[in-house]
Amino acid sequence: MTNPEEPFDFGLLGEAFGHIKDHGMTLQKKGIELVRIANSGMSNIAHMQTLAHACLELSKQSPSARPALDFLYESGKHSLALANNATIALQLSVPVLESAITGVTFAASGSNVAAGTVVAQLVGGFPDQTETILAAWPPKGLARSFEDIELDTYLEKFDPQLRRRRAGAWQVFHSCSDDSVAQASHTMRDILRIVIAKEASNEKIEICPWYKKRKAIDPDAKPVMRDRIRFLLYDASDEALDEVELERMERAIRLYVDDDGALKQVAHGSKSFSQQEAKLSMQNIEELLFLTLRRLYKAGKA
Repeated sequence: MTNPEEPFDFGLLGEAFGHIKDHGMTLQKKGIELVRIANSGMSNIAHMQTLAHACLELSKQSPSARPALDFLYESGKHSLALANNATIALQLSVPVLESAITGVTFAASGSNVAAGTVVAQLVGGFPDQTETILAAWPPKGLARSFEDIELDTYLEKFDPQLRRRRAGAWQVFHSCSDDSVAQASHTMRDILRIVIAKEASNEKIEICPWYKKRKAIDPDAKPVMRDRIRFLLYDASDEALDEVELERMERAIRLYVDDDGALKQVAHGSKSFSQQEAKLSMQNIEELLFLTLRRLYKAGKA
C-alpha cells in the first residue's frame, strides 16, 4: 500500500485522461476518414456499372476490347477483397484502423485508377467509339477517396514546387489558350515522372533485398518500371506482394509515362486528344500520386 500521508499529484491523473482523450480523438478522426473514403467508393458504383456495360457492348462488336473489360472486372473483384479485409480488421476486438484505412483507400482509389486506365485505353484503341465510351464517365470525374488539400500536403512535403505546378496545370487547363490542354497534360505527366525518378531511383532499388535476389540470379538485370512501382507501393519490404495491385498500378503508370503512352501524345500537341480525355488522364495521375505519396508519408518519412 502507498503511504496515505504521501502527497499525490492529481496532475498525473489529468495527464492520463488527456492521453485517453487524444487517443479517442485520433480514433474519431480515423473513423470519419473511413466514412469519407467509403462514401467516395459508394458514389462511383453506378458509374462503374455503366462503364462495365459500355465495355461489354463494345466487346461484342470488337472482341479485342474484351481484355479491357476483363481488367475492369478483375479490378472490381480485387477492390472487393480489399474492402472485405478492411471490414474484418474493423471487426476485431481492437480494430486495426490504419490497416483498414489503407485497405479501403486502395480499394477506392485503385478501382478509380483501373477504370480510368480502361477508358483511356479504349478511347485510344477505338477512336470511333470515343463518344460512347466517354458517355459512361461522369463529367466531373469519379468521386475520390481524398481531398485536394491532402494531395497538396503530400506534394508540399515531397517538393513544394510540385504543389504549385499541379495548381498551375489546372489553371492552364481551364484557360482559353489554344495549347492549354497540351501544356496542362505535360505538366501533370511531368509531376508523376519526377516523383518516380526521385523516390524510386536506381540507387534505392538496387539496395532492396528483393532486387538483390534477382541480381544474384541474373547479374545483367537492371531496374525496370515494375521495380520502381513496387518500391513506390511497398518500399524495400521483402514480404509477399499484392500482385494484382502492382499490376494495375503498373498498367496505369505506363499509360502516362511511357514514351508511347496516351498522355505523351497530347502533351506534344496531338489534336486527337479531347479536353475531356485529357482531364480524365490528369485526374487519374492525381490518384496515382496520392496512393504513392500517402504510402511514403504514412510510412513515417519526415
